[in-house]
Amino acid sequence: MARKNENQLLNTIKKRADFLKASKTRCKYVAPSLIVQSREHTSDEIKIIGSLSSRVGFTVSKKVGNSVVRNRVKRRLRAAARSLMPKYSMPNHDIVIIGRKKAVEKTFTEISIDLKKALLNLSHQ
Repeated sequence: MARKNENQLLNTIKKRADFLKASKTRCKYVAPSLIVQSREHTSDEIKIIGSLSSRVGFTVSKKVGNSVVRNRVKRRLRAAARSLMPKYSMPNHDIVIIGRKKAVEKTFTEISIDLKKALLNLSHQ
């Protein structure tokens, strides 16, 4: 049941093409523990996805560590995003959060602070 509630709170990006579109934009913020990329939806996507909705995607490369470490980082990023997105999300945007190697050493609070700074910075660009 926890997974069902989690998915209701975060509208996630699932297709590789959407991750690639976000990576090609210049709108990004680099923090020690994560990178956040943002892309505004086109008018066609707004019709499909729905108005004023933002989507979030999470990725952690193999450079960060083995699957156990990568999944731990992803869980922390997801939890931080779940707590911050209702207040700091940008409407009509795809947001991709990429975990970096330093995220393994950081506490949840430090990751949350990095994500909050990133979302605030990107909302003003």
